[in-house]
Amino acid sequence: MKNMFKVLNLAVFLAVIGSLFTACPEPQEDSGMPKLTGTVSITGTAQVGQTLTADTSALSGYNERDYYNSFQWKRGSTNIGSNYYYTVQDADVGSTITVTVTSSGCSGSVTSEPTAIIAGIDTPAPGLDFTLISNGTAYSVSRGSAYTAIVVIPAIHDGLPVTAIASSGFQNYTDMTGIVMPDSVTNIGSSAFSGCSGLTSIIIPTGVTGIGDSTFSGCTGLSNVVIPSSMKNIGNYAFFYCSSLAAVYYGGANGSAWNAILTGSNNTPLTSASRYYYSAAHPGTLDTHWRFADGVPAAWGTGQTFNITFAQLEDFAPNITGPNLRVIGSASETTKAISVANPTQYDSYSIKWYFKGIQITGDAVSGSYGEILSLSSSVYKNMGTYFVTVEVKKDGKLYSKAISFAVGL
Repeated sequence: MKNMFKVLNLAVFLAVIGSLFTACPEPQEDSGMPKLTGTVSITGTAQVGQTLTADTSALSGYNERDYYNSFQWKRGSTNIGSNYYYTVQDADVGSTITVTVTSSGCSGSVTSEPTAIIAGIDTPAPGLDFTLISNGTAYSVSRGSAYTAIVVIPAIHDGLPVTAIASSGFQNYTDMTGIVMPDSVTNIGSSAFSGCSGLTSIIIPTGVTGIGDSTFSGCTGLSNVVIPSSMKNIGNYAFFYCSSLAAVYYGGANGSAWNAILTGSNNTPLTSASRYYYSAAHPGTLDTHWRFADGVPAAWGTGQTFNITFAQLEDFAPNITGPNLRVIGSASETTKAISVANPTQYDSYSIKWYFKGIQITGDAVSGSYGEILSLSSSVYKNMGTYFVTVEVKKDGKLYSKAISFAVGL
């Protein structure tokens, strides 16, 4: 009998210990915690730089106290992320990715099907269609069955250069948000990208000399375009109904080169957009030139600070104490001001400002006594040193001070 109690006690002990190490019991029908069922899918493009998202809309079996808010992204068997989204990295190229969703309350988990094999940013988009041209010496390219949001065109296909985008080749490909064209492309056919409303920017390769009629017509999301200095002809309706086009980054150095391009009719969005000319080095202006910044076209001065540094506050005559001055405006503001301190001590209407010997009037001068001179980046937009002069009178006596300030970016 004593041995039997020992056996029973050991069995109870083992049962208790076992219960401590059981992660979760199988959910019971009356437990209020039904097991997570259904499917989870991954949305997004399987390409470096793109964002994948776990779509949990087809999951079922959860309730208000059983939230499925735990995510585990994997590349093969390697854990790579734990948010509801994942941004594809270079290390993922050549692999597939899955996501597992686990609900709280020990109600199980569901794993997605793997993505397509991850492509690099320079990896040609799958499904592109190539056609031999130029007597079998080159290829043109069109969409074919391509489905990626960012389409990468290869420079070489089957050992031959890809030199042309076929006419209507990507027409109405609304899911395409970007396209990378190699410098081997020298011709873009008519209506090649017409109706591609998802495109936001285009960099036309440096060797392209002309684009056909309606090439980008109806690209309503297109906000900026880079046009190379090699461009000679732009067809009719090429940028027709590009209602969001705000900036044209031209590869030439000046307006005369731009004006030499033969531009067809109905291209108002192109001709009315802000135009910038290329300069690899800073040209000293805020609003006329551009360069590539991290591979993206950007106007010089964009996002930079309009700085004013007072090099000197100098009296014309050493024996005259000129007016005291102060600067108004923080470093991040694009309009600053010089103000005469304590203006009421001077004769009425006696404060005057001069630039290059000409009195400054209008909106640039403000204050009850005309004591504030605004310095705007839209006026003083070139880097360099400027000189202004302020005059005041006190008891009929004239005081004058020359002010030099440097504008930087």
